[in-house]
Amino acid sequence: MNNRVIVSIVIALVLVVAIIASAAYIITDEKEERKTVILVIEEEAIGDGSYNDLVFKGIKSASAEANVSYIAGSESMKDKLDKATSQTPDIIWTVPSKTNKEVIDSAKANPDILYVMVDFQSEEKLDNLITISFNSNESSFLGGCAAAMLTETNVVGFVGGQESEVIEAFEYGYKAGVDYASKILGKNVETISQYADSFTDKDKGRTIAQELYEGGCDVIFQAAGVTGIGVIEEAKVYDKWVIGSDSDQEYLAPDNVLTSVIKEITKATALVNEQLVNDEKLAVQNVVFDFSNGAEGIVQGNLTDNQYKDIMQIKEKILSGDINVPDDKLSYEKFIQNFVQL
Repeated sequence: MNNRVIVSIVIALVLVVAIIASAAYIITDEKEERKTVILVIEEEAIGDGSYNDLVFKGIKSASAEANVSYIAGSESMKDKLDKATSQTPDIIWTVPSKTNKEVIDSAKANPDILYVMVDFQSEEKLDNLITISFNSNESSFLGGCAAAMLTETNVVGFVGGQESEVIEAFEYGYKAGVDYASKILGKNVETISQYADSFTDKDKGRTIAQELYEGGCDVIFQAAGVTGIGVIEEAKVYDKWVIGSDSDQEYLAPDNVLTSVIKEITKATALVNEQLVNDEKLAVQNVVFDFSNGAEGIVQGNLTDNQYKDIMQIKEKILSGDINVPDDKLSYEKFIQNFVQL
């Protein structure tokens, strides 16, 4: 073997080693660049088709660009947040209906981690805190209008999961919609509200629905997660109307789900998470999704074309500012006072 051949072989081997080393570096570098995203939830589990699942589905859409996981369990929210921060993630997502303070405290203690809180607006501004909220009161108002249109007993119900500002927005938006449509229709419709103190107790949902249906309600709006599925199941038993929440739930009871109050949770979380994973700076720290960006509304469901058309006209009045929908007890009382004078 002459020297020229030997030199060629050596050069070839050097190139192969260089290519392998370069590829290994690229693979390692890409792995290091993948962000770590963790969803921390208050509940003990995920995977039951509840609100948390919709959030996680949106976050998971970035799994090709980030390492995405979740933490659930029976521990306190603080313990779960501590477990999350110990993994030094880039982003922590939370759905803290009852544990807002714990999340904010964790964000303050970990300024290098970006926190995102779903269904919450923070008055306290932190550089590492993003909040996402929905004007659920407005879409619930449309649900209330639908209930007032369809009720024959002039008694309708509301079932909430756990009391919080988020669920109160559903409740008082719905009640205001019932009152608004009732006046237009010349009806006097009563709204009865009950809370299950749980988003995961389907049997409790059934029990409350039984009480309401047997008490004269012929339409119930449920904003109660898995507990609300129990309400839907009882609607089938009593052959009464029920209004779904968050996503189109007609498939659960095609003949009994009147309509569903839609909140595009998965699309909203996917949109925000994609921007954050790609290091895109959001224009605002409190991101609001509503009618104007198509993230809220109701589906036609079992409403007639004319009924749905009338409700869409009411939606336009909300968009134009002609109707200011309440989101809590105080604003509801003010709405009623002003509305009565019309």
